[in-house]
Amino acid sequence: ETEMNCKLLKDILDIMKKYNSKMILYVYDAFIFDIHPSEKFILSEIKNLMHFPSKLKIGRDYHNMRSLDL
Repeated sequence: ETEMNCKLLKDILDIMKKYNSKMILYVYDAFIFDIHPSEKFILSEIKNLMHFPSKLKIGRDYHNMRSLDL
């Protein structure tokens, strides 16, 4: 699992290099991003990299998160 997540992390960071959006935290099985409002399409790119079931939530803070379907 760690090996797979390291490869995924590298792929995500490669995508993020060209945008204003940033990955701000990676914890075991969660990736947290600060997505620039004009770059919401990045979420689809990242979701397509995932080779396992994943959930996507969006919000201004943890308290106000809601599920997002792509």
